[in-house]
Amino acid sequence: MKRTLLLVFVGILLAGASAVGSLAAGQAPQGPEVPRVILQPASQEAPEFVEGLNAWSGDPSQPRPVGLERRFEHPWVVEFAPDRLPLDLPAQYAGGLLERDGDGSLVWTARLTVMEARDVRVHLRCFSLDAGCRIAAFPPGRAVRETVKPDMASAEGDLWTALVDGPTVLLRVEIPPGAPLQGRFEVAGILEIPRLTPPAARETPQPGPSPEGAARPEAVPVAPSSLTLTVVGPNAVLCQWQDNSTNETGFKIQRRTGTSGSYYKVGKVPTGVTAFTDPTCTPGQAYTYRVKAVNSQGASGPSNEVVVVAGLPGAFTLTGVAECNGSNPQNRLSWTASTSAATYDLYRNGALLVSGQTGLSYLDTQVTAGQAYAYQVTARNSWGSASSNVVGLTAPANCCVPPVGPTLTASTGCQGSVAQIVLAWAVSAGATSYDVYRNGLLFAPGQVATTYTDGTVSAGQGYNYYVVAKNLCGTGTSNTVVATAPTTCCPLPGNFTLVVQPYCYGSPIASGFLLQWTAASGVTASNPYDIYMDGYPIIYYALQTQAWFVSAAPNSLHSFFVRARNSCGSTDSNTASAIAPLTCLHEFIVDDLDTGHFSLYGPMAWWFPVTDSHCYANHMWYTPNETSVSFMNNYAHWAPPALAGSPGYYELSVYVPCLTYATTTHAEYYVMYGGVTVGATWVNQLAYCDAWAPLGTFYFHGDGYDFVELRSATWEPIGTTNVGFDAIRWRQ
Repeated sequence: MKRTLLLVFVGILLAGASAVGSLAAGQAPQGPEVPRVILQPASQEAPEFVEGLNAWSGDPSQPRPVGLERRFEHPWVVEFAPDRLPLDLPAQYAGGLLERDGDGSLVWTARLTVMEARDVRVHLRCFSLDAGCRIAAFPPGRAVRETVKPDMASAEGDLWTALVDGPTVLLRVEIPPGAPLQGRFEVAGILEIPRLTPPAARETPQPGPSPEGAARPEAVPVAPSSLTLTVVGPNAVLCQWQDNSTNETGFKIQRRTGTSGSYYKVGKVPTGVTAFTDPTCTPGQAYTYRVKAVNSQGASGPSNEVVVVAGLPGAFTLTGVAECNGSNPQNRLSWTASTSAATYDLYRNGALLVSGQTGLSYLDTQVTAGQAYAYQVTARNSWGSASSNVVGLTAPANCCVPPVGPTLTASTGCQGSVAQIVLAWAVSAGATSYDVYRNGLLFAPGQVATTYTDGTVSAGQGYNYYVVAKNLCGTGTSNTVVATAPTTCCPLPGNFTLVVQPYCYGSPIASGFLLQWTAASGVTASNPYDIYMDGYPIIYYALQTQAWFVSAAPNSLHSFFVRARNSCGSTDSNTASAIAPLTCLHEFIVDDLDTGHFSLYGPMAWWFPVTDSHCYANHMWYTPNETSVSFMNNYAHWAPPALAGSPGYYELSVYVPCLTYATTTHAEYYVMYGGVTVGATWVNQLAYCDAWAPLGTFYFHGDGYDFVELRSATWEPIGTTNVGFDAIRWRQ
């Protein structure tokens, strides 16, 4: 069974305050449940019994039942007055030790002991003490003091320190140099009493050292370590630690809400047990835990502190580094373990990159050089999630590795009569350019192709070569090759170009191709060209000065090249392909010189012949125009006999040369077909220049009565234009 008692200790610092209230020393109050309270300087080992005025409410002879809380009605008062401080320090003052620290600070310390107490939770209250002062309450032997400052107080002046284990607590007030000795602070403690010794068994402790040969008291246990936390449910946290002592009677598990404030005991386990499950957590709330070992002499120092979020994965930290994998940039990410996390999701620039990770690292290779990325990891379990910090990484912009030396080969040859050595090498990964060395000297720098032709060699002379691949990170050197330039070179035919066109030709007209090519240097009349169709020779000794027609099936695809030959060898042209025409037109042309098919009518004095290359077949006729049918009435007549027996629709066109002998804007043509004469579309001869002008499409019967006529009457002012008479074309 245990009993809790609230003990209040108040210290007041006021300039000009009243003298210290007397504290009566003597026997502890009688009764089976009266605790003995001891106040003494911190450096004094032998305790002095002191009654704390009215240490609890009610009659001490009528104590409350065990397990109820005891409270002070009247606090124990200690005052400091600057004008009454001891002249010589250190000195005992107001139940404690007053002294100067090494830096000039004024320090007051006192030791408060309740013999029957098991734990002491100290509460501080500050009213007007200077903000530079510090107030502490801590167990004996603890190196790190839990200290609060006056400026941390609430509006009511309340400050809380951490829980102090054991029956003894050291009180300390530190006033820095220059701080005014004014103000007020209070100290209160809750005492937990596990048992009360019957009065007959009690002995009043006497001041002074222990008798020689007396048994030394049992030591306080060594603090536990390696505390770990695991969320095992929405409201439960499993605490596990390492036992470092051999004399503990149990372990006390303490918890506080968040990461600051007072610790409270949430459980206790007996000796040898190093695990405890706290089932009282609120989901989503952060807690800080620690563990202490206890025995009859008190409690050890605390274990390491661990923070956990109940029901959710615990806090964790993401780190990353941008790096290169050869010439490829990548971002390497890693994170600490999140307590109770089942899996992790990785986000990049706010978008999910990978989910369900169970490991604590990830390598992002899908990055762009020089681009910035923001990463964050979310830890998940069945109760919720927690996110890490955000890490920004910029993928390296200059990842590269030196290229590997390529493999070099060399061959010899001739360009006409000039000897040459041709170098070739494999592509070197990462290389941006290549330098060619000849006989140990840089010969051709900055090459981007993987071949190089050395045309500056001397016939019969040997050369050695190597190639250096380069990039921003370094170089790689190839093997060395040796080659000897040829001693005799005969010039082959030069390069030339072939053009292939779909073409209709012949009588009757046939579908095929028209082949024309440029002349190749080094080819003489005695060494002409061979024509290849679909890889096979079809014409030998063709002359370059001619255009060659090759017939083929309509709409068929064929490829051609021409081979030029001379006494040194041969050179092939480019290969050209084309599709033969699907249909070839059936056409007839009647020229003005075709006797029997072209006739002139009217006075011959007004007919004028013209011989010029602009004319079709180099000849035409013209006559001055008339306004209407008059005494001249000149006209011409075209009648193609080739239409006989070939009825059908024919497209008619007239040839207009680019001459001043065909300048009328209103040449009226008449068409006779099937015994019917119609006026065709009139032609503006001035608008055509060595071109065919369309008359329209007509159906001809081929019965001998098909013809076309043109008259000199144009309805223009007489003699102002000339009417030209040249060829007419029938095309089917």
